[in-house]
Amino acid sequence: MSTWAQSLLDRDVPACLPITPVDQDSWRTLPEWQVFETTLEETLQRLCAALGPSPNFLLKSRGKKVRPLLVFAANSLFQSPGNATVRTALAAELIHLASLVHDDVIDSAELRRRHPTVNSIHGNYSAVLLGDLLFAEAFRLLASAEQLDELAYFIAAIQTMCQGEIEQDQQRFHRRSVAAYLHYAAGKTASLLGACCRAGAAAGRASQDAQEQLGLFGEHLGLAFQIADDIRDCTGSVQTLGKEALNDLREGNYTLPLILLLDDPLYGPWLHTATSEGLTPTVAQQLPRILAESGALAQATDLARHYVGSAKAQLAQFPDSPAKTFLALLADQVMSPA
Repeated sequence: MSTWAQSLLDRDVPACLPITPVDQDSWRTLPEWQVFETTLEETLQRLCAALGPSPNFLLKSRGKKVRPLLVFAANSLFQSPGNATVRTALAAELIHLASLVHDDVIDSAELRRRHPTVNSIHGNYSAVLLGDLLFAEAFRLLASAEQLDELAYFIAAIQTMCQGEIEQDQQRFHRRSVAAYLHYAAGKTASLLGACCRAGAAAGRASQDAQEQLGLFGEHLGLAFQIADDIRDCTGSVQTLGKEALNDLREGNYTLPLILLLDDPLYGPWLHTATSEGLTPTVAQQLPRILAESGALAQATDLARHYVGSAKAQLAQFPDSPAKTFLALLADQVMSPA
């Protein structure tokens, strides 16, 4: 376990308040979740109105909404969801969507979840401004309700995400270590998932120790999620991913499976030579097979499973409840097909 993610399992955690039992599939039937869904749709329609009708993923794709679900589940460990939970979940999803819009600009991506990106339709200028609008709306929701603890968690996560992107850009087309990759993954994905769990617990009036422990759950979950996503990026297709595969490699960013392949004495020199002048269609077609044969995929999968286990360990001191069960199931599903 990384030093930055030290265990807090020996600390006291408040007992759960009773809530209506819900399993993984019925979270979305809660009245508060329906309010979240309706308000999110109305908010996106309002913020995107200036762009005009378009098929971009913000309005067309349902998505899994993992981050709002983390907010609801973390909150429900301590009390039933309420208005503060809805606002926090909205802020979490708006921040996530804003980061995707900005990521697509940085990556010059044309597809996201099988739909054209905002930048591919309206250009980078409009996309950057829309992302800024989404961030601002998230801040407004929390600040206007004086949910300052939740706001602080999200601001810290955004700062970490931006710093991670800057550091990655400085390392483009440079070989990096597994430790450097995990540091980047902690910023890109784990920081926001951790913030969602901390903010959800704060909305549920949990103790500071409990907020931190759930934050560690989210961070470990985020590392597993990022590794699993990078594995899919190396082995999937436009049809399965909803976007172009191996985009990170094209941009000069080596993800975990490729870092492990570079360390292989047989296939590492091949990968270095084959990609020295860019990624050709032939190399892209060969990579999934070579990643499997070399054992790089298996090593990456093992590390993802390690972080799944680390995430679930953070839940050990919480009393059994539907919310705790849901969080554990969510961790178990990280390695499932997207």
